[in-house]
Amino acid sequence: TGLSPGALYHCRVRSQDAAGHVAVSADLTFTPASPDTTPPTGSVTINNGATATNHPIVTLTLAATDNSGTVSQMQCSNDNVTYTTPEAYATSKTWTLTSGDGTKTVYVKFSDPSGNWSTPVSDSINLDTTPPAITVTSPSDGAIYGPS
Repeated sequence: TGLSPGALYHCRVRSQDAAGHVAVSADLTFTPASPDTTPPTGSVTINNGATATNHPIVTLTLAATDNSGTVSQMQCSNDNVTYTTPEAYATSKTWTLTSGDGTKTVYVKFSDPSGNWSTPVSDSINLDTTPPAITVTSPSDGAIYGPS
């Protein structure tokens, strides 16, 4: 700790055994890498981009990339406040929307191995679990049409 990223450092290792013999390594150099502070970027799509669904269980399609080459974890939420426990990143996930008909938004955050979390991405879908009501106004109940 306390080393400056990008600076060149020299190191030698000196050791001594119980008999008093001393050995010194050659001069070794190293340069600490800059820490990764760039979060992943990603997207989420509900039910392949459908605008509506009649079932609260949906499929999320997830895509994320990171400058390190690895997206390691993700978290999901229905309210952008309470998120699931971090889980391994996957490109597909089954998700349950909140109850009640209406527009539902799902939020997802992604993490890289350095612990950088993305800003939430989201997608919305209309949950409509109420079947349509049918009213027949013509012909009236019991009516007979046609030749008599």
